[in-house]
Amino acid sequence: MAIVDAGALPDGSYGAGVLNATLYAMLAERLAGGAVPAAATTYVRGVQHDDGSWNFAGTASPDGDVDTTALAVQALIAAGASPGDADVQEALAFLAGQHGADGSWSAFGSPDPNSTSVASLALRAAGWDPAEACWRDAARPDLAGNPYTAPASFVRTQQQADGRIASPNDAFGVNTFATSQAIQGLLAGWLPVVRAEAQPCPDPPVDDPDPQDDPTTTTTAPPPSTTAPAPTTTPTTAASPGATVPTTAPPPPRWRAAPCRAPCRPRGPDPRRGR
Repeated sequence: MAIVDAGALPDGSYGAGVLNATLYAMLAERLAGGAVPAAATTYVRGVQHDDGSWNFAGTASPDGDVDTTALAVQALIAAGASPGDADVQEALAFLAGQHGADGSWSAFGSPDPNSTSVASLALRAAGWDPAEACWRDAARPDLAGNPYTAPASFVRTQQQADGRIASPNDAFGVNTFATSQAIQGLLAGWLPVVRAEAQPCPDPPVDDPDPQDDPTTTTTAPPPSTTAPAPTTTPTTAASPGATVPTTAPPPPRWRAAPCRAPCRPRGPDPRRGR
């Protein structure tokens, strides 16, 4: 840790030229010392992009990337940020927007198991289960209801016959990086360093099938009856000589439903539903 501490700069960052150095230093500080320096947290928050992302250099350009953003989420949670923290929320919204239909996250335009694995760890750090769509629906409600594929499903499809995980970077030479990072993402053992409390899934929207609960619904009175009611027969009883005995009861008066004269008065709010 002496080497890490020696790399701390006056602006709160560690190393120079790459944000990853600061983010990994924050994780190391939490693991070794139990606390992340406040200056480092302030520095990381200060270089976040407007869309919630971070880039590898910690600068305004180029655009943010999935790997750095996911690592930044882990670092902020390790520093004590909650899942409801504004910067964490914006980062998760960015990751939700970048999540592919096949379950992957991409790097340099190609679905990448490394990016997918580190993003999965960011979700776990923030208290979410990447196997479920809850995190996406909470971060980006506009995406709720869309099909969702778990990140692990994509990673598993990249495993080759020899056991390694294939990566777009294999073009530069096959190494163990994609495989080792995929294992970290699948097992989530020692990473993430800190995991927030499990977050509840947002309640799905419920359609109200009862039109009576809609104050904008106008109730139409039934049409008046055009058929005279059937006469009611009165039982015949023995009568004295000369008395007249009625055989039917007089018909009841006809009724007509009163029409709703505009403007109809809408129903008032239903206190059971809070509206």
